[in-house]
Amino acid sequence: MASNVQVVKAAYEAFGRRDIPGVLATFDPGIEWRLAEGHPYAPHGEPWRGPAAITRSFFMRSGGEWDGFAVSLEALHEAGDAVVAERRYTGTFKARARALDAQVCHVWM
Repeated sequence: MASNVQVVKAAYEAFGRRDIPGVLATFDPGIEWRLAEGHPYAPHGEPWRGPAAITRSFFMRSGGEWDGFAVSLEALHEAGDAVVAERRYTGTFKARARALDAQVCHVWM
């Protein structure tokens, strides 16, 4: 059985290969995904529940709206049953030709 850190690492590796089915395969069917407050994909902070909602609300949308979007690994930290991922988002938002380079933190529980 894979450790929590190994599962999270596999999800990010699949994302890096643009293997969305591989990413989704790492998700629990009851996954709840929340974006940062004010994020344009969920401006009211509403969570997405389940892989289908995440696919529809994030993966299907973001794939066409960004050039060179990448999520690079800074560090993974095991915290009991949770994993904290320090990441960096980079890419260019096509609609505004605006570059993104942002430090982010993901918490997997």
